Formats: sequence, structure tokens, C-alpha cells
Amino acid sequence: MFVVLPAVLAVVPAQSPPMRLAASQEFTYAQRGSTALKLDLYRLPDPVAGKRPRLFVLIHGGGWVSGTKAELRPHALRLRELGFAVASVDYRLAPNHLWPAQRTDVRDAVRWLRSQAKRFGYDASFVVAGGESAGGHLSMWLGLDREVQAIVSISGLHDLRIPMSTEGESYRIVQRALGDAYPAKLREFSPLPQITRRFVPTYFIHGKRDPWVPVVHSEVAHRQLQKLGGVSKLELVGTMGHGLKPANPPERAALDRAAKWALALRAR
Repeated sequence: MFVVLPAVLAVVPAQSPPMRLAASQEFTYAQRGSTALKLDLYRLPDPVAGKRPRLFVLIHGGGWVSGTKAELRPHALRLRELGFAVASVDYRLAPNHLWPAQRTDVRDAVRWLRSQAKRFGYDASFVVAGGESAGGHLSMWLGLDREVQAIVSISGLHDLRIPMSTEGESYRIVQRALGDAYPAKLREFSPLPQITRRFVPTYFIHGKRDPWVPVVHSEVAHRQLQKLGGVSKLELVGTMGHGLKPANPPERAALDRAAKWALALRAR
């Protein structure tokens, strides 16, 4: 469902904090038995003196059953150009690890990143989470868990009671993520029905040509957040399919607008 791009990691010698990183560096943020959960950290090479950049946590898609942090490397590099420190995280995948393993993992990644803020020189008081498809879904859960201060959901699934396209449903990703809890736990798996009051500011980006997740998924979420008194923006990109390609100018422009919107938000 996704094209996996190779990660380019740089080995950085130990030094006193804050560390100075090259393109990216890989870290283990949690250990689950014999499985080490990792993330790639992209720091600004020359941050403005006396000003710590905000942190953007990227979460890959893949329907909770596939994908890696390397897929969002182009997104991370673009967000870093725009002024963020960026972390792209891996998490355990279904069906070997059923929901809510994924929610637990991304939550722990954010907590680890907060604990390392002084070491790496970014601002942990305002964290933005964003991702594609299942990554948008997991970003919304981070908002519900009060782990982040803003969200950018790209091609996201927010209420799993809303069907995907016929092709999207054929992958049976929700069934594989929930296992025997499907369909009884569909509502509990969905972040949108759990939001009962003002939510963290959220920016939705969705492609009008998405073959798997129809735009209604983001349209419904956008309207619901507005109804509940939250700050919500929706951008539909006419030429975009499922997921966002920063190499494509209209899609890069949408990512840029979302990033600049997140940078302009004030901490509550």
C-alpha cells in the first residue's frame, strides 16, 4: 500500500548536550521484550540562538499492519526546512500486536522525546503530532491522551465505523488490527467518537483522489471538532491520492501550510 524509502542514518560521536546531529540519527525509545522500538530524529543544524524549535512527531501509515518510519523521511526533511525538529517513529504492527499496542507505543515515543528535550535542544512544551492514514488515526489518539498540543492528519481514519472505499475495505486492515475484537470494538478503536469537548487544534489534509480512504473521513472529523468548539482546518487537495508526496508541488504546498499553521499556534 506504501512505497518504503530507505533511511539514511548518520553516526554522531558522543558529546555534551545539546547534541549536534547530521541528517538523522536513530534511537531506541522503548523495549518490548526482545523488540526494540526505534525512532529517527532530525534536528535543525543551526537553530536560532536562544530559541528552541518546536518538535513535530511523524507517525507512518500502513493500516497498522505495515510500514516503517523511513517512509516519512521526505516529510521530515521538509518539516525541518520549515523550522521544526522532527522525529519519525516506528511502532508494533498488527496482527502480531493487536490494538491498543500501537497507541501505547506512539505515546511512549512522545514521552521519551519529551524527556530528551534538553539533551537535543528542542521545545517539548509544544509538540505537534502528524501522520498519514493510520498515522493520522494514531496522532488523534495522542491528542486524546493529552500528549501533544496540535495535530496534522493526512489521509487519516478518524471514525472506523465509516467505511473505506471498496478497495480500501478489501485490505481488511481494521479486522487485522482488532483481531477477535472486530467489529465489537470499532467505536473504541476510533478516536473521533471519544472526543466530547474542545480538542487540540487539528489540521486535516486529504486527497480528493484517495482510492482507499474517502474524503468524508476528514470532512466528518473536521465538522465534529468545530461543533465541539475546537480549532480545526480542512484542506482538500485535488490531485492528491492516498498519502502526501512532498516532491509533488501542490502536496508540498499543503504540507507547508499545515506546518506554518502549527508554528503559529500559541501554547494554551
